Formats: sequence, structure tokens, C-alpha cells
Amino acid sequence: MLEKHYTELEVVNALYALQEQKVIELLDGKRMRVL
Repeated sequence: MLEKHYTELEVVNALYALQEQKVIELLDGKRMRVL
């Protein structure tokens, strides 16, 4: 298995991109909802 290491910034940017695409909704308390 190939391991990939992502920085915190890369993960946060990916989450915001998914939110903009209406794939997920970021909620309070470090939670998210898949749409």
C-alpha cells in the first residue's frame, strides 16, 4: 500500500473545496455532514 502524507493545510483546503461543491457541510464542533 502506498502511503500519502498530507499537511494540515492541504486537508483544510480540501474540506473547504468539498463544502463549496456542496459535497459536505462543515458544522460546529469539528463535525461535517455528507450531502
